[in-house]
Amino acid sequence: MVVNASGRASGQKAHLYMPTLKENDTHCIDFLYSLSSRDGASPGTLNVYIKVNGGSQGNPVWNASDTVTEGWVKAELAISTFWPNSYQVIFEAVSVQGHPGFIAVDDIRVLAHPCRKAPHFLRLQNVEVNVGQNASFQCTAGGKWSQHDKLWLQQWNGRDSALMVTRVVNHRRFSSTVSVGDTSQRSTSRYRCVIRSDGGSGVSNYADLIVKGETSGIRLRAKHLRVKSSQLRLGEQGSRGQERAQEVRNRAQEVRNGAQEVRNGLKRSGTGLKRSGTGLKRSGTGLKRSGTGLKRSGTGLKRSGTGLGTRGAGGRWSWAAGGVKEFHGALFSRSWCSRAAARNVDNGGRRRLCWVDVLVGSFSRGGWQQRGEPRTQIRQTGKVRKMRLGSLCQPGFGVRSPPTPIAPPELLAVGATYLWIKPNANSIIGDGPIILKEVEYRTTSGNWAENNVVDAATYKLWHLDPDVEYEIKVLLSRPGEGGTGPPGPSLITRTKCADPVHGPQTVNVVDIRARQLTIQWETFGYAVTRCHSYNLTVQYQYSFNQQEFSVEELIQTSSHYTLRGLRPFVTVRLRLVLANPEGSQESEEIVKQTEEDGESCPPHQNTYAFSEREVSRYCFIR
Repeated sequence: MVVNASGRASGQKAHLYMPTLKENDTHCIDFLYSLSSRDGASPGTLNVYIKVNGGSQGNPVWNASDTVTEGWVKAELAISTFWPNSYQVIFEAVSVQGHPGFIAVDDIRVLAHPCRKAPHFLRLQNVEVNVGQNASFQCTAGGKWSQHDKLWLQQWNGRDSALMVTRVVNHRRFSSTVSVGDTSQRSTSRYRCVIRSDGGSGVSNYADLIVKGETSGIRLRAKHLRVKSSQLRLGEQGSRGQERAQEVRNRAQEVRNGAQEVRNGLKRSGTGLKRSGTGLKRSGTGLKRSGTGLKRSGTGLKRSGTGLGTRGAGGRWSWAAGGVKEFHGALFSRSWCSRAAARNVDNGGRRRLCWVDVLVGSFSRGGWQQRGEPRTQIRQTGKVRKMRLGSLCQPGFGVRSPPTPIAPPELLAVGATYLWIKPNANSIIGDGPIILKEVEYRTTSGNWAENNVVDAATYKLWHLDPDVEYEIKVLLSRPGEGGTGPPGPSLITRTKCADPVHGPQTVNVVDIRARQLTIQWETFGYAVTRCHSYNLTVQYQYSFNQQEFSVEELIQTSSHYTLRGLRPFVTVRLRLVLANPEGSQESEEIVKQTEEDGESCPPHQNTYAFSEREVSRYCFIR
């Protein structure tokens, strides 16, 4: 596209539309541009827009307008929008009245490798907040950060947000947190990160900002919070039993009061509300009650609900000093707790009884002693054992173990720079509900690891390195402190090779003889080959005695090679070819002529009188 800005009014525009692209791997778009004029003043502005999924054009992600250029200048676009999403690049030239000159764009290419100067963004995650809460996006990109780079947040309708301080995460990443100003009302809007560097611009995917109503997720039903009097049946007699019954009724009333507060629209912030004293726990978008009441009988204690259940087996209960029940005999109990918490139970204390799954044993002066396998009841043995229940009888004191996936992630698709996985987070060890899924990945040979939040049934890891082995794990979190479990089993897989970035460069012939040529080229490594398995060959052709010779030889050296067995005084055409399992790239062709076999020949010599072997010892007649 070449636009003549001479004699045009200010604001006149010309557009160049690229075809719609649906790319799967990391890629780069580069182009050449020129702003030229006779008087040295800029003839106008060149803007670049990125339109996603046929949506709004928005504001430019790159522009040039300040000064004229000295010839052609290269710029890059690192666009992190991948299939199934599509995008279109639009070039726009805008004229300025009274500034004659030309605005030009040429040589637009889509390259199957990362940009060299423009940073590539990692996936931008969705953000969900309540009305009035602060909202921010974390923009993370690969590459090196420069203090001259400009990073900002761009809304779907084109509005730009102020940029924030950028910090370097490690030698591979840098990130910036950008705040969103307006969360005063319920809405859903879309944002993306944009960075302008010396070499071009990087553009992230669009992510949603969801602003919910302040009472969203607090819809309660009275039947889930009502504690009926029939659930407070006590079989004990005497003043101690009556006091205990009154205490439970008081707590039930507190539960009703708390529910009424929520129904009245009490503002909640953060991840939820915990009211451990009343047995009410809010997590995520609803409420969970650890238990709905207590039942007492003459031979044991049974708590209804989903929390801690305990009963006596072959023993008896009696009241002890301080209004605490003592159990004499063996104990069969269960709770959803951690092993660390189980070790905190001691004889005579008022700590709650905790262990993993259903464990069976008895309580002695030395603490809880497990006997046999889980889910097996042990009868009383030895002398009488005593145990204080204390807070064991209080509602809402069940301690749960954090969730961990049982199976490794499932691999759905593999590319040179991506891995598409399914987290497999439905089958877990531990307790839910699951409120957060994260993918942790690293190279098997590296010492770094990165975590990405998963907000869909499948997840695509972007901007990976070709032909590299990765280890991928899934982390799950439930509500509450310490709710993130250990990583699940690993998926170890390898990305594919990618096409070489370019062929061998700076290829020169450094030595010419009658029967051999020595060539030399610039050394290259993984950054060029993009595969650990590759071949370098030399292909050459020449004509001799009306015959065409075409040869290909495998090169084992790193920067030079000698072609042997050539004919004297022939023209040789040669090129180097770099190839891996995914593709190949060639160098520029070189044309050279071998030297003569001798300095001079006698005038009477007739080369046709000799055999081919004998001719090789003499020069050719010119």
